[in-house]
Amino acid sequence: MTTARRTLPRWSQQWWIWFTAIFAITFVSFWPSFLSAIVNIETHIIIHGISAIAWMLLTIIQAWLIKSGWRKYHRTVGYISLTLAAVVVVSGLQVLQTMILKEGGMVDGVPSTAIKFFYIDMTALALFCVFLWLAIKAARYCASPAVDGLHRHYPTRSGVGANLSVWDAKSCA
Repeated sequence: MTTARRTLPRWSQQWWIWFTAIFAITFVSFWPSFLSAIVNIETHIIIHGISAIAWMLLTIIQAWLIKSGWRKYHRTVGYISLTLAAVVVVSGLQVLQTMILKEGGMVDGVPSTAIKFFYIDMTALALFCVFLWLAIKAARYCASPAVDGLHRHYPTRSGVGANLSVWDAKSCA
């Protein structure tokens, strides 16, 4: 018995729409506290903001490089981006430290709010590191000679290669 699979609407499959939405939300969210007051902000917060914006731009550049077939440049930018990832994490930790130590760890006079933001931001930084590690692991898997051998020796109907692991073989092609 086969069931028909619903496909997503065509507009929702366009990656640039989602990145534009993310940028718009980020711009509106950080306008009052960061972007409109950048001249009055401490240096490490500016470094964190600029590195986070650069990281978001990097995702667009990386997607475009792969879509354009420039895998060599995608890998080079990927290796360079590890430095940017370290800057995002270290500066994020400094922002957290400033947030906790400034005004006795209170936000608008409420200490529990600062603690909530601390846990939310620590979770976000930890997830950033986990997802980066998973992306590196996936990239190393796709670049391994064993995967290349699977594509050559076990072709599927689509001609891409057998998917004998948890990774999607089509994403490596």
